[in-house]
Amino acid sequence: MTPKLLNNRIQLHLFSKVLLVFLLITGCVYQAAADENIPVMSAVYAVQRSDGSLHTYVDLVIGKRFSGTLPDGIDSISVTGPDNALRLEKNDFRYNPLWQAFWCILPGLPKMGTYTFSVTDGKHKGQSLAYYTRVNKIDLPNADNFEPARSNILTCTPPVFSCCQ
Repeated sequence: MTPKLLNNRIQLHLFSKVLLVFLLITGCVYQAAADENIPVMSAVYAVQRSDGSLHTYVDLVIGKRFSGTLPDGIDSISVTGPDNALRLEKNDFRYNPLWQAFWCILPGLPKMGTYTFSVTDGKHKGQSLAYYTRVNKIDLPNADNFEPARSNILTCTPPVFSCCQ
């Protein structure tokens, strides 16, 4: 092996070791920092009920990586809406253990803009943003226009199964 080739190989080997150490250090630091945060997902959306009324639904889901006990492990929840017009706290929410979700329902449509969700458990915090950018109102269907019309009966032929012998 020539000295030049040997030198390139040593430099490449040294570079690989330095790169590996760098990735390990930055990866571990990033992972440790990520583990200190409470994983949070949020949503704000409008719902039109069958009676025609409009409501704002506010959802906050705590990620599976949260190591505390829910819902009591969460000390505080704060939701701030556009122009500070909406302010919600933990006591404003109900809790669904199946989804690890805090939620509440408010009358009327949500205001357009950004909603900031903040969660703490004493030592850690989590934050999420939800954006409400437009209202897509879908009219309720008129059941009288569905097929088949009233007084008509649907019929179907039962399937026949056979087996090879």
